Amino acid sequence: MLAHDDHVAGLRAMLSELRARCPTLCPSVIPDGYDDRERGTALAALCGANGAEERAALADVLVRARRGQQACALTGEAVGSESELRFVSQWDLDPSGLTMRLRRCSFVCQRAALLLDPLLVLERFAAHHAGASELSELTALFCTANGRAEMLEKPARALEWLQQCYSLAYSCRVVASSLGEWRLQSEEGAEIGRPVHRVAARLLGLGEGAGRKKVGERRSPASAKPERRRAAGTTPSKATPRATPSKEPPKATPKRQRAPSQGRASGEEAASGKRRRKALAA
Repeated sequence: MLAHDDHVAGLRAMLSELRARCPTLCPSVIPDGYDDRERGTALAALCGANGAEERAALADVLVRARRGQQACALTGEAVGSESELRFVSQWDLDPSGLTMRLRRCSFVCQRAALLLDPLLVLERFAAHHAGASELSELTALFCTANGRAEMLEKPARALEWLQQCYSLAYSCRVVASSLGEWRLQSEEGAEIGRPVHRVAARLLGLGEGAGRKKVGERRSPASAKPERRRAAGTTPSKATPRATPSKEPPKATPKRQRAPSQGRASGEEAASGKRRRKALAA
């Protein structure tokens, strides 16, 4: 436990020194097995083994964000074409919590992308893959971007300083890889999960809703029905209103009247009876 704490404290001190030396163009410190790049594209490895649709959405975001870019985001160096820019990510390590927090995503020139990768830079120095002119250009760019242009007055001293910075970054990587499992977090401090393209869009200033529709998102049948009706040029028929009962009072049924013949017969009988009484009295 004590050795682990010592390693954590040592890594924290080395990271602090590295950031102080390289405030802008800082060699990335990525523990072994946590590289988010895939074929040189940042965040692509976080899409998962079967994330074809997510990769397509990320590519769509990058195409839109790269459009119109004319300079490196870290050095300000102009580029001839936007296709020369590389999409990179920069992470901050917290040894105490074993977390890697995504700090920035940007488009940079090819030389800046190379300088962000300490393994590639040290490989070039060790194997002498680069000529003297290329090493001088990389050193000049590295010193200028990090506010140490005065060191270029002594090229040998500037080259030595660059080697020290990258040796320090490599040492940080070795210690970080020995500490255990790291957790990846977004710039907001939340655990990074899918969809990754939304994280990229947010950091590139395109907003939450940029890119293609959410992976696996389907439109509900209820919301799709009105669109199908509109596409067919029809509108839903209105329901026929119910007939309301009349509020007028019902008409009275006329009383049944006696037939006229019955009335006349009764009158004649009464008259004949009266005549018979008169005759008897006489």
